[in-house]
Amino acid sequence: MKKNDSPIFIAVILAVALAIWMASGLIPSGKKDSDTDAKAEKPLFKVRAIESTAVQITRETSVNARTEANREADVRAELSGQVLEVGAQRGTFVHEGDMIVTLEQRDRQARLAQAQAMLRQKQLEADSAGKLAQSGLQSQSELASAQAALEATLAELATARLDIERSVIRAPFDGMLVDRYVEKGDYLSIGNEVAKVADLDPIRVMGYLTELEIVGVRTGKEASAKLSTGETLEGKISYISPEADAQSRMFQVEMETPNPGNAIRAGVTTELIVPHDRTMAHFISPAHILLSDDGTIGVMLADEEGVTAFCPINIVKTTSEGIWVDGMPDKTLIITQGKDFITPGQKVQLVIENPTDAAQPDAPDAEQPAAQPTQ
Repeated sequence: MKKNDSPIFIAVILAVALAIWMASGLIPSGKKDSDTDAKAEKPLFKVRAIESTAVQITRETSVNARTEANREADVRAELSGQVLEVGAQRGTFVHEGDMIVTLEQRDRQARLAQAQAMLRQKQLEADSAGKLAQSGLQSQSELASAQAALEATLAELATARLDIERSVIRAPFDGMLVDRYVEKGDYLSIGNEVAKVADLDPIRVMGYLTELEIVGVRTGKEASAKLSTGETLEGKISYISPEADAQSRMFQVEMETPNPGNAIRAGVTTELIVPHDRTMAHFISPAHILLSDDGTIGVMLADEEGVTAFCPINIVKTTSEGIWVDGMPDKTLIITQGKDFITPGQKVQLVIENPTDAAQPDAPDAEQPAAQPTQ
């Protein structure tokens, strides 16, 4: 038998061949590699989104405010004397000229009668002096003296009449008699407070805006106010302070609105909604909002390829149906469901719900959106 025909040699050859055959079966072909990788890829996370188109609305700022009277007056005594009679009761409506209190006349009627009698005498003396001066029987200085005495008497008469008028203290304008501080029998000195009258129609709503919030606010613009008592007032911005308060560095803003029948009282806590310039904004549900790690509010958007991005937003206006925000592209996809389980830059599978047509860019104030946000 030849050396290379020995059983050991044959066994070695067979073992090597078997090893090569087994190894060749472990190496997959290129097609099998591709199929295995495809099977190994994870499916995309599925989220729901809506198409949103911005519309033009009026930006608003809401500030704490209060109602105030259109004007107020502290009525004071111009004469001294005892209160003889009281008129309107506090809390009632008074018309301009209505009697609030009457003071005793004392000697005022007597002084009026004396001034009237003196006027008749001085008038006769002045007339006589004029005739004599024309005849050359009296000098011009004597005529001037008689006329001066007449003028002085006229002044005394006017003062006597004015004192009688001032003894009746009257309402300076139509309004509510907020308070009356005196009663019958009280003695008043000149300058003592008698009553307070407030004109509540129209009524003013007054609040303060910061130097950033005041930008874009103009007089004459429509505004509104929500009272703590539940009423909603509509009016116009009537006043903007030209100078900031020295302490708070804030600007006073007032809205004026009719108040027939004085239905709205002064001093009521109010939320004043001040309009600014118009801006482009999206209408969304508050449920769509997310908070970033640093506390920034925003929404999760997606592009047409399904790649997500966190977009910071600013709240422009709130309504009972949802909120208006800006900071997003005019047309975008807002992720509404699944946003809490994805991260910016992640590719997702989009399911578009309720796609809407583009809203009109000149929509007035957009109180009612073209489509309600998906909850």
